[in-house]
Amino acid sequence: MLSVGVSAGFYQYRVDFGGMTLADFNDPAVQGSAANFLYPQINFGLWYYKEDRFIGFSMRNLVENDVKDFGSAKLRRHYEVMAGKIIDLNDDFKFKPAAQVKYVSKSKMALDMQALMEYDDKVAVGVGFRGGNGLSALIRVDMFKYITLAYAYDLTLSKIRYDGINTHEVMIGIQACPKGESQGIPCAAYQ
Repeated sequence: MLSVGVSAGFYQYRVDFGGMTLADFNDPAVQGSAANFLYPQINFGLWYYKEDRFIGFSMRNLVENDVKDFGSAKLRRHYEVMAGKIIDLNDDFKFKPAAQVKYVSKSKMALDMQALMEYDDKVAVGVGFRGGNGLSALIRVDMFKYITLAYAYDLTLSKIRYDGINTHEVMIGIQACPKGESQGIPCAAYQ
């Protein structure tokens, strides 16, 4: 199966320059007391999947808008490539590796990876790595025919850990088509 998506919309930003504390009051990037920014946004994506694998590509900010009244700032295009696979180890266990590469011009490329071990299509545990910034651990349980419950803990490794805290995330998933009653080809990314 191949899916294609396009979205269009607007970004809106508001910056209150008067509320900023600056080391240099003559910074040319900061002028005025307040500013509103409204810019068009167009995104594009491709998604190819089979029962046991997926690969995707997306671009955000196809229109690279210049941010006026804020120095020489520009909204940059974002590129993402992702892929994953389900590997049947035996009748009960499945191994599910996946990776995502992200790139924004004039910045470093980022790599996110995760690996899940699933038992009997009902319980999964896994670990993830986010491009030098963090590690995560997660557990997922399919509670009922339509409902999945998951928990993830994120451990920040980069310098932002000094100003922020690690995160806990609880997710509840509701499936429109319960397992065994799928209306199409199941996608490995969502199983």
